[in-house]
Amino acid sequence: MNYNYYKGKYPYDILVYIEEYNIEDKSVLFDFLDFGEYTSFIEVSGSLFEDNQASMVLLKNYSQKRVQENTIYAIKPPIIQSWVSQEIIENETENSFLIGYSIDLEKYSNEENIFGASVSIGKQFDGLSGSSIS
Repeated sequence: MNYNYYKGKYPYDILVYIEEYNIEDKSVLFDFLDFGEYTSFIEVSGSLFEDNQASMVLLKNYSQKRVQENTIYAIKPPIIQSWVSQEIIENETENSFLIGYSIDLEKYSNEENIFGASVSIGKQFDGLSGSSIS
């Protein structure tokens, strides 16, 4: 799905980039598409975190649908809000310069898929850095 079309239709979804998916370890490491998406994550989480810390998120005990590395997916804000309400988000800045948060899904009680539709980014996307993502 095209970025502009997707954000037009679902402006509140948060777009993330899958850095690593390890089936054996049951973990997913993702980062945010750009600083705007990271800022949205901070806002949705109730400003629990600061925007100047490491932004990557490590999902532990992930057993939902397969995701592809190097692919952009959407996460609906209620998913993040449920992580906050279930108190499963841990701040990891003391242990890592890259991973800001870890979420242990072993105790996650929401049946909804974390990752929604994948979103394709073309040359028309001009991120906050001013460079195109292809």
